[in-house]
Amino acid sequence: MAEFYSQLILAIVSCCGGVIAKSFLDAIAARKAEKKAQPSPVKVARDTERLAWRTEGAYWELRNAALRAGVREKSLPAVPAWLETST
Repeated sequence: MAEFYSQLILAIVSCCGGVIAKSFLDAIAARKAEKKAQPSPVKVARDTERLAWRTEGAYWELRNAALRAGVREKSLPAVPAWLETST
């Protein structure tokens, strides 16, 4: 009878231990996924700066293409304020 109870207790402990271990591993996996989902502030700043450079470059390319095509500079829109401050 003692053998039965000791095996029963062992089965309960191993079952609960597995559940606890699984929930712990699930929590670790969720935390890793959360970290991957949120970009770092450094990456966001770098991507924003790259986008600003591309936008500025595209603006000047379009402006120069219009001038080469014969559009007078007076008829072009003014340089945006955000672009004047960045250069």
